[in-house]
This record gives sequence, structure tokens and C-alpha cells, in this order.
Amino acid sequence: MWELAGKTADGQSRVMLGLSAWWEPIASRVGVDRRKPLTAMREHIEVLRSLMAVGTSRECQDKVAAYIL
Repeated sequence: MWELAGKTADGQSRVMLGLSAWWEPIASRVGVDRRKPLTAMREHIEVLRSLMAVGTSRECQDKVAAYIL
């Protein structure tokens, strides 16, 4: 979920991204497998950091493609 957090002192906008592991009662209701929630969270964070660090470089595209497949 993206949330507009406001403007910084120099006038640039910021965006805040909140991540969390699924809450078990809801996850099982929609069919999400939560056997390793911390591993899944680490993988999500790694991909997001790569996206923010290198933009759309080939390395980042490969990491995203590997995660999706």
C-alpha cells in the first residue's frame, strides 16, 4: 500500500511503502501459503531495494523476473 507522506523541506514529495507479512486468518482464507513468512518478506525487500537502487537496469530486471517465475 502506497501512502503519500508529504513534502520535504526542499519541496520534493515522498512516498511511504508499508510492508508486512500476512495475518494468518486472512491469508488462509484467500489461499496464501505462509510456511515461511520471514523468507518471503526478505525476498520482497531484496527486490524492492534492487528496484530503488538501480532503477530499470538489466540486473534489476533479472532479479524481478527470477522472483516472479
